Amino acid sequence: MANIISLKEPSPRRTEEERIAIRKQLIRDNPTNEVWIFGYGSLMWDPGVQYSQLEHGTLEGYHRSMCVLSQISRGTPERLGLVMGLKAGKNCTGKLFKIEQNIDAELQKIIDREMSINVYIPLWLPVSYKNKKIMALTFVADVSNPLYVDIPLAETAQYIVGAKGKKGSCRDYLHKTLKQLAMMNIQDPELEQLFDLVENIRDKKLRHLHC
Repeated sequence: MANIISLKEPSPRRTEEERIAIRKQLIRDNPTNEVWIFGYGSLMWDPGVQYSQLEHGTLEGYHRSMCVLSQISRGTPERLGLVMGLKAGKNCTGKLFKIEQNIDAELQKIIDREMSINVYIPLWLPVSYKNKKIMALTFVADVSNPLYVDIPLAETAQYIVGAKGKKGSCRDYLHKTLKQLAMMNIQDPELEQLFDLVENIRDKKLRHLHC
């Protein structure tokens, strides 16, 4: 059984002024005059922004992983869940969203959502699609943050089972991610194995309840 940790109190949230400053800095740091967002988790099915173009793109040198403890959206401080983050190594295929209108407002929506706490590092990284390479805003897990975890799949599954937050259960988050990947004809053996572990734990708990 995993030693599931809890937080004595929620991580401090960034102020509106701090999030606006992040958006302004990102616009200044953008190496091109185009704004693309790379989604690899919930952004794939719920981008939350108005976009003019949607593509499938591949980011080299990073892979998706359930490595970020969730204390609000898919868990609570007392019963932490997990959500996706990008970890170094391998490649990651996800969705690219191009923003061409109301760029400041649409980009702020993304910043408010992904940067409310400091568990992600926003970076402009090269993403390939259709034999092209563009720079896309990408959110990489901050390995120095206490909410980042690097644990075995079996322990990860224990976190996912039973965790639920304001946006729903941790298990549904993982399931929706896998459904998106299946619709894109992408296989992620590690995430598929993780989901199988989650379902096995759930089945055992259900059988125990009915004994």
